[in-house]
Amino acid sequence: MNGLAFFRPSETQCKCGCGHDIDPRLLDRLNRLRYRCNFPLILHSGARCIKHNAAVGGAKASTHLAGLAADIRWPVAPWDRVKLLREAVELGFSGFGFYTTFLHLDIRHIQGRSDSAWTGV
Repeated sequence: MNGLAFFRPSETQCKCGCGHDIDPRLLDRLNRLRYRCNFPLILHSGARCIKHNAAVGGAKASTHLAGLAADIRWPVAPWDRVKLLREAVELGFSGFGFYTTFLHLDIRHIQGRSDSAWTGV
């Protein structure tokens, strides 16, 4: 699948403008996730540099720093949320953060980190 089949650099790069971008392996999974879901995925956050991560209150060891994470706005329809989660699991995402307005997905296992799921606000 083409590297930018569904997502623009403005969606995947650090929002501070430094140019730090997500890992190509994450981009590939996000593109496959979007294709399999067959509805738009809106990224709130992709890669983050240390400065921007601190500014948004990100965890010090955030997978966003390594370009291995993306925060996706929850779809409106409940059945689309279920599909998003099911497809993410099948595609091998290994970190799941459940927040009110978005879902954090990452591929933390690439860093040798254990699978994880959590809730936040």
